[in-house]
Amino acid sequence: MGNHENGKDQKGGGHDLHALVESALNHELTHDEISELNRILPENEEACRYFIEMQMLNDRLAQKLAGEEASVIVPFVEKTPVKRNYKPWFMGSAAAVAAVLLVMGLYTILVPKPAFQVVQSTVKGGVYQAGQELKDGTHLSFELGSLQLRNADGLDMVITGPADVELHDSGAITVNQASLYTISGGDTLLIKTASGELRNLGTTYGVQQKENGETRLDVFEGSVEITRENQEPLALAGGVAGVFSNKTWPPAEEKADRSRYTLNPHSGFAVNFRHKDAQPISGDVPFQASWAEATKPRGFLVPPGTGVGVEWLGQSLHLREGSVEDKLKPYASHLRCYLDRRTRDPLYREMKLDETKHGAGIRLSGLNGWYKRMGAKGYRLIVLRAGSRSNYVFTPLSIHAGGTADGNLLGTFPVLDSKSVILPGAEEHLGGRIADQEIPLTLTNDRILLTVPPQSGDLNQPRSNIAAVIVEPVFE
Repeated sequence: MGNHENGKDQKGGGHDLHALVESALNHELTHDEISELNRILPENEEACRYFIEMQMLNDRLAQKLAGEEASVIVPFVEKTPVKRNYKPWFMGSAAAVAAVLLVMGLYTILVPKPAFQVVQSTVKGGVYQAGQELKDGTHLSFELGSLQLRNADGLDMVITGPADVELHDSGAITVNQASLYTISGGDTLLIKTASGELRNLGTTYGVQQKENGETRLDVFEGSVEITRENQEPLALAGGVAGVFSNKTWPPAEEKADRSRYTLNPHSGFAVNFRHKDAQPISGDVPFQASWAEATKPRGFLVPPGTGVGVEWLGQSLHLREGSVEDKLKPYASHLRCYLDRRTRDPLYREMKLDETKHGAGIRLSGLNGWYKRMGAKGYRLIVLRAGSRSNYVFTPLSIHAGGTADGNLLGTFPVLDSKSVILPGAEEHLGGRIADQEIPLTLTNDRILLTVPPQSGDLNQPRSNIAAVIVEPVFE
């Protein structure tokens, strides 16, 4: 059934079976090779037999070499092995099941998935590249920059320097020093620190570990369980932060602070528009330096470390008392876009807005100094749109150069993709709708103005809501 002439499996896509087995026994398989061997073994009994024989021989050699250092203990196998006539291996359904279980058991033990894969990196020197696989036991050490990693279960996290972190496997890491922020997806992650072990229970959270052993845990959604020797497990819920060490227990509780989990000055920033009583929409964390909170419908702020001024003008961020379920508040809280009551506002006139054309204005100034300081060639925008009904449609967004609505129009961009969030037990139209509107331009303007059309009071008409503006540097 299986013919391994010249070391090639007939169904192996050109992979050398002997090389795959050798890599498996030495725990050196790539993602592609793992998938290929995982496909070959259950389908080909001769490949299964060869794998098991090599494992048994490997075990015997390992026993003989106990106490001695051997760089490679997989035996040399000729490129063209001598053919042998095996008796039929599968002698019935019971034997077949037993054989597959044996092979898959060996596969599980001997072919572990890489611990993590690099999604993106701002660590200098090109040490970490997108797509790079980081194996069990990898030690991460860097002073400046950040790494976004994804484990085999799909859990994403961002590690910011100064960092001293060891990756054990896809479900556990040791953090000696770092700022760590989980993003989304995947199963639970065990984080080992000098102060105790942290295990997330379906959540978004951040961990800051200092060299002196002090641990700070900020839980933004869900809960995180803390365990330590001689203590009962303790869980922190969303919205709560705990600060503790080997010498302090239980944790001193504070309000969770998302702004602590900033990346380095060579990354981007964001401004989140939300009512003070609503939590931000959870989801993928932008790879950014600052997340600034705008909790009034008109205002000015400078995201920390950027030197960029952000001014905005809309109608409100209001949530009427009792009008919105708690679970819907994040989707109902955003910059609302009616300017009929703002026509006498000095900022309205300064931005040269028109209530018949514009529902809100967001101006960013000082962008040239920000992106040039980090050696970027420009920047790009991502605008988060949100609404509290799952069937909403969003209006286009326009970008004007010079910071006024009568300046050069750089483009008007429709929302091409959005997704609904339906609440359990709610009517079909009740829920949320969100969209990450990525603007397909690399901009170099020092000052820009973002505008959206005024929205109708009719809830069946397109909405102009803006929940956040994200600015990311472009280096290539």
